[in-house]
Amino acid sequence: MWMEKTASFAHPGTGAGFATAWSPSGAALAVAGFDQAVVVWDVDSGEPLVRATHEAAVGCVSWSPRGGTIASGSSDGRVNLIDVRSGRRLGQAFGHADEVRTVAYAPNGSMVASGANDGTVRLWQAQDLGPLVGMAAHAGIVHSVDWSPDGLWLASAGHDGIVRLWEPGAATAAGGIAGHRGAVTSVAYSPDGRHLASGGVDATLRIWDLAEARYHTVLESFDGCRVTGLAYAPDGRHLAALDQDPTLRIFRAEDGELLGSAAVPHGTVSVSWSPRGGTIAVSGSAVDLWSVRF
Repeated sequence: MWMEKTASFAHPGTGAGFATAWSPSGAALAVAGFDQAVVVWDVDSGEPLVRATHEAAVGCVSWSPRGGTIASGSSDGRVNLIDVRSGRRLGQAFGHADEVRTVAYAPNGSMVASGANDGTVRLWQAQDLGPLVGMAAHAGIVHSVDWSPDGLWLASAGHDGIVRLWEPGAATAAGGIAGHRGAVTSVAYSPDGRHLASGGVDATLRIWDLAEARYHTVLESFDGCRVTGLAYAPDGRHLAALDQDPTLRIFRAEDGELLGSAAVPHGTVSVSWSPRGGTIAVSGSAVDLWSVRF
């Protein structure tokens, strides 16, 4: 495997970038920042295209499947809906009582899920962020949510060490996955929907086989450092993970073999894989793009 940093750009303003989300085409990247803004970047030119200002630090961002809007979550408990072309805010939701840590569009674009420090997961209408349902999801912070590719399930990762599975519209969890020793910081479905990966403060990355209801793989390759982010490659064959060291690692999803690693700048906390497949974005004090070849 070959990997190389091919581009780097600073988040405009006074704050660092935090979370990233790729456009469906992979041509643009949205970066949520501590400077109370979401900036959309042109990936090929490295130039900012639009800036959407918020009232508080922005900690999470998700691009709609059709590409016209972005959902973001901020430290004042708001979920925001942003027009990609103009940066104009199309709507806001105020249901959370504390910082919003994670947002995710449903695969069909009809709903937005959010999780917050108040321990709740909430679903919103994507068109105007009208409230649909709220769930008391975890004892403590909800660090991450992700939809199954078919949109029938939503997974949430909590500070209580549990990964929970939800059916959209249900107010109670359909199941939970234990095993992490401490907070679960990130969760991601595989593109084929067969597996669910999770990373935690226990310095492990775990891959759950949903059909067999057991752990497919448990990776302990992080030198005792907490896992801060993970992302599947679009083809599902590889898995990228960040740890607090900080190191970016690439694993083969089938058997967990470590294929390569690279040191990244301190403060890097987010990783996302381009829909084009050959590029990974990591974000912190700057946004770095890594080219990956197998």
